Parts: sequence; C-alpha cells; structure tokens
Amino acid sequence: MKWRKLDWPQDQTEFRDFLFANKDYFTEYQTYSPSDEEIEQEFFLSIPTHAQLTQKEVFGIYQADQLMGVVDLLHDYERGTKVRNTFVSYFKNE
Repeated sequence: MKWRKLDWPQDQTEFRDFLFANKDYFTEYQTYSPSDEEIEQEFFLSIPTHAQLTQKEVFGIYQADQLMGVVDLLHDYERGTKVRNTFVSYFKNE
C-alpha cells in the first residue's frame, strides 16, 4: 500500500472514476452525477472559513496501483479555540 498526493486536473479522470464507483455516495447523498467542476470544488478547493487553500492536501491510497481510498487533510485548522488541529476526512471505495 502506498500514498500519493493527488493533483487536479492531473488526477481528474482517476479521481472521478473512483468517486463514481462509490455507489453509496450517489444513492445516499447525491441525486445526480456532479460535473468535473463540482468535483474539483467539493474535494479539492472546498475549505472552511478562515482557512487557506495551502493548508489543504488530498492524498490517494493505492494498492497495486489502484486508487482504494482518499484522505483529505486540513493542517493547522483553528476551530474557535485557537488550538491548531489537523482535520482528516477519509472515504474509501468498497
């Protein structure tokens, strides 16, 4: 298993295919297939208020060169307490 930082648009097709293969996401949370622009905004550009895009990194988890999961990191994130955290959002494909 290996990790690699994902880059949009370089990894656009691979990430889109991974996302669309996650059927639960589309049956439970989405009523339509998002456009590439919506995918980029939601997963690569979306950050909380008072955060900078430079704090965000999206990593792919690979097994045998196949994208198996994604980790969305937000470094040095302040959540009202002035304590800096690293926020981790993770999702995988079954």
